[in-house]
Amino acid sequence: MRIPLVAGNWKMNGSRASVAELTQGVVAGAADIDGAEILLCPPALFLSQVLTGIEGSPVELGAQDLYMEAGGAYTGEISGPMLKDAECTYVIVGHSERRALMGYLLVLYCIYRGMVYLSNNSMDQNTMPLYMQYNTSK
Repeated sequence: MRIPLVAGNWKMNGSRASVAELTQGVVAGAADIDGAEILLCPPALFLSQVLTGIEGSPVELGAQDLYMEAGGAYTGEISGPMLKDAECTYVIVGHSERRALMGYLLVLYCIYRGMVYLSNNSMDQNTMPLYMQYNTSK
């Protein structure tokens, strides 16, 4: 049986104070939840802060996006290896605004490179964005 994934994607919102407050609230509430994975996906600027805030809790850390290359001159982009180093276990890909620019190429390329794998079984437009688990074996 599949374990449900409850994910909070903060989009481009937050400040250090609001991130601390929200993280503490989710961690406190997660103690009462059984039978679901809890995932926080803050803006990249706050990944480290959220990681510290969820330490010792069942809450997992996810990123809001990744770029298809492992490194290079791609200003502002975040690679899979960078997310792995930041201890992200999930990454969201396929946001509607990103699909408008990159289509499915990013999703398919990341799967092809073994950087991520699907946490749901569909590439249907209706299930996007996809929550993808980062392949920590790479």
